[in-house]
Amino acid sequence: RSDGTINRTGKTSKLSFDFWAMRGMWALASGYEVFRSLDPPYAVVLKKHFDTALKQLKETISHSPHGLPNNATDQGSQALLALCVFYQALPRDDIKALIEQLADRIVSAQGKNPGEFPFRSYPSIIPGDGKPPSLWHAWGSRQMMALALSGKLLRRPDWIRSAEREANHWTVHVLATRGNLHGMNPDPVLYPEQPYGMEVTVQGLVQLYRSTKKDHWSGRFLVSWKQHGRQSDVRLPNRQGL
Repeated sequence: RSDGTINRTGKTSKLSFDFWAMRGMWALASGYEVFRSLDPPYAVVLKKHFDTALKQLKETISHSPHGLPNNATDQGSQALLALCVFYQALPRDDIKALIEQLADRIVSAQGKNPGEFPFRSYPSIIPGDGKPPSLWHAWGSRQMMALALSGKLLRRPDWIRSAEREANHWTVHVLATRGNLHGMNPDPVLYPEQPYGMEVTVQGLVQLYRSTKKDHWSGRFLVSWKQHGRQSDVRLPNRQGL
């Protein structure tokens, strides 16, 4: 809050193990990777908290019929990034097994027909109980990035190919139609054109480039969207708000 007190009633302040907790795991893993050499005692603290979260992640997945946290590929992608970053710093068999499980389950959820919704992307929530697939494919949906990274890390080209399929179809579909979307259920819902929505796609393409060294994944054509390639044709603010 503005007065420095903790907001205990906000939507993201609820006690649960979902999207925000998995983003926290990613932060803990990233911190551990950095501080294990800069500040080993602090790295021990970060590792302890990561392992606590890891235990909860395993428990959450054990109750999911699809082997993903809360049946969500977007939450799974955040967890997958956290596990990959930690594994790079400290390889462990249990981490590797969980990386393999999450990556395989995300790949299995990918759209099969490039000409039909969801255009070879990954539904945010896997449909079930008569519910249609839903797709929030903006901030937080890092399936492409996570599969490209994990595929390189564990030498699984099939995961990288899955990420490339999304880039070849869903990303092209977005660019060739009306631009960045809020979501599709399956009807498209437009969203204010803000960088945080397109950032996950740019990061995914950048990771594809790092994993494959294919120049066309460098993301440069998508970065142009932030400058002039949108419907409004208005330059977006930089970090100084200009």
